[in-house]
Amino acid sequence: MDPSSLNFEIDHTWVADRFLRADIFMSEGRHILFATDTILNLL
Repeated sequence: MDPSSLNFEIDHTWVADRFLRADIFMSEGRHILFATDTILNLL
């Protein structure tokens, strides 16, 4: 089911440990950042 607004809860059951890095709410939207340790080390 797709969320009807940006105010939804992320079900962490389906997200690997340490993969969800940030969930940022802003007045104009929402940014959800996913990344592995390997990718962050390469940046």
